[in-house]
Amino acid sequence: MLLLDALIRISAITMLVFLAIAAFRDIRPSRSWLYLILASLSMIGVFFSLNSSQLALPNGLAFISGFLNVPHLIFVWLFALSVFQTKFRLSIWHIVLGLIYTFPIFWFRAYQFGLTLQPPFWLTIGVSIGSILLMLHLVWVIVAERNEDLVEERKRSRWAFVGVLILVTILTAIVDLYLIAVWPNWAHLIKAATIWPAVFAGSIWILRGSKAAFVVDAPKQTSLSNAQSLVSAKDRSLFSALQNSINEDRIYLDSNMTIAQLAKDLGVTSHRLRALINQSLGYENFNQFLNASRIKSILKTFDDPDNDHIPILTIALDNGFRSLSPFNKAFKDIMGQTPSQYRKGRG
Repeated sequence: MLLLDALIRISAITMLVFLAIAAFRDIRPSRSWLYLILASLSMIGVFFSLNSSQLALPNGLAFISGFLNVPHLIFVWLFALSVFQTKFRLSIWHIVLGLIYTFPIFWFRAYQFGLTLQPPFWLTIGVSIGSILLMLHLVWVIVAERNEDLVEERKRSRWAFVGVLILVTILTAIVDLYLIAVWPNWAHLIKAATIWPAVFAGSIWILRGSKAAFVVDAPKQTSLSNAQSLVSAKDRSLFSALQNSINEDRIYLDSNMTIAQLAKDLGVTSHRLRALINQSLGYENFNQFLNASRIKSILKTFDDPDNDHIPILTIALDNGFRSLSPFNKAFKDIMGQTPSQYRKGRG
C-alpha cells in the first residue's frame, strides 16, 4: 500500500506540474490560463497533504502544502467558469464567495498546525455544504449554456467535464463522511485515489491539444454587414442565407429561436452554422449573436420620438427578449449603459 500511495501522489503531482506548464505555454492569453495554473498549484498542495504517516512530510513542507491546498476548489471553480461561461470576468462577488468559503478552511489549517483554537464543529458541515453548492453552481453553468455554445470543442467538452465533476464530488463526499471513520488509516490514500482520475482526465483534455476550447479575452465581434470578406468561398452562400434570415426574416424576434432550428431552416448542420458564426463573426454564444440584432432593432425604436410612450419592457418583449432582466444585461453589455440611461441621454 505504501508503494501505491507514493505512485498515486507522485503521478498526480507530475501531471499537475505539466498542466501548469501547458497553461502558461499553450493557452495564454486565454481568460483561463491563470486560473488553471492556480488550480494546479493548489491541487499539488492537496496531493502533498494526502500522505500516510509512513510518508509524512517535513514540518516546513507540510505547513506550506497545508495552506497551499486551502483554495483549491475555488480555483477549480473559477477555472471552469472561465472556460464554460460566456463573457466570464472575475468580479467582486467571486472574490467574496471565495473568502467566505476558504475562511473556515484556513482556520482548520491554523488549528492543525497549532496556531489557533479549535474551530466549532458546525464549520465542518458548512464547508461541506459550501463545496456542494459550488459544484452545483458549476454544473448549472456548464449545462445551461450548452445548447447555445458556438465554440465546438468547448461544447463537446461540457458533458465530460460535468461527469468527472459529479463523480469526484460524490466519491470525495463518501470518503469524508464515511470512510475516514471506518478506515482512518487508509482514508487519505482513498481520497487521493478518488481525485486522481479528475487530474488524469484534465491532463488528457488539455495536453492532447484542446486549445480551441479556451477563448481569448474579448473576442472581436463583427457585424453581418462587415464580415463578408472574412467568409470562406464555401460558406458564402450560407452567409448570404444567414444575412437574409436576420435582415429580412428577422428571426431574432422569435424568443424561442435556437441554433438547431435556424440550421434546420437554412438546410445545414448545426456544427457548420456554429463554426460560421463563431469563426467569421466572433460570437461565443448563439443568444449573444441574436441579442446584437435585437439591440440594434431596439435602438431604432428608442431613437424614434414617436415611441417614447412605449414601456421599455414592451419594446424588449416585442424584439425577442423573454423578460426585462436578460434584456437589461444584454443592453448594458453592448451599449455600456442601461436602457433607461440611454433613453434619458437621448432625450
